[in-house]
Amino acid sequence: MRIERRAAVLGGMTVALTLALAGCSAGGEATETSQQDRTAVSSLVNTPPELQTAVDQVARECLVSQGFAVPPIVGSNWRAYISPTGLTGLMPTVELAKQQGYTSTIKGNSNWADTFRATLAPKQAAAFDVAYAPVDGPHESVTLESGTQASRASTGCNADGQKAVYGSVKTGLEIDMFVNEVLSQGDNAATQQLVGQLIGDYESCMKSKGYQVSGLHASDLAKKEFGTYRQPGQQPSAAESKMAGTDADCQAQSGLTSRVDGDYFNKAASWIKNHESMIVARQESLNDSLARAKKILENG
Repeated sequence: MRIERRAAVLGGMTVALTLALAGCSAGGEATETSQQDRTAVSSLVNTPPELQTAVDQVARECLVSQGFAVPPIVGSNWRAYISPTGLTGLMPTVELAKQQGYTSTIKGNSNWADTFRATLAPKQAAAFDVAYAPVDGPHESVTLESGTQASRASTGCNADGQKAVYGSVKTGLEIDMFVNEVLSQGDNAATQQLVGQLIGDYESCMKSKGYQVSGLHASDLAKKEFGTYRQPGQQPSAAESKMAGTDADCQAQSGLTSRVDGDYFNKAASWIKNHESMIVARQESLNDSLARAKKILENG
């Protein structure tokens, strides 16, 4: 089992991370979290891959226009579902699990910009850096409640992509970094204790279906059984899809999916209530950005 505290480090952004793991929910008395708020928080933690894919497409076109022979970007920016608690290995629905499979079977999904830059001579690489996201140029920044500071270049081709999708570099940065606000409200020890209570039923369910797993590490078994065989964005095989669907079903039957996330929302209820207007605003920005991203990808 892993509890993950992550910074959303994407193209052209630097992060100074000083997150502290919260032992309890900030904000005092617990209040009930509405389903609307839960959905908004979950969607902001697991942002659609189309957003970064569209940013990348605009950035690549910008670089090509400046003389860099960047090849078409293959694959997607899909990443595994992450619980608001930071716990990895959970699968929210059987349908999504069957569609996505496991990241462990995907071949290395290195950043396209880094991959291209590595092919350049030192002088060309320096020019590429300036064109893509100049370190010495102006930056937009945000500061989270925890003291975490993040900044992103506001000029360059990556910034052009951010503006095309999010409307502004700062809005993109706020959406990307919101995940860290959410994760900081989790209770690591309580999550581990709850998973420990439920994991036996999950393992028994998986064993009864023919999958011998220990903890929430079915991805390790998938890699062992199927290998690392598919490109980013490629659908999983029928066998992997079946296993992932079974995994999600066993998590649901054991109560892992509902109780782990439910426990988080109970503990973080006060923080969510106190930040409801900000969460709603972020959700609206996310929806608008996704609409722009889809148009970019449709016209690409």
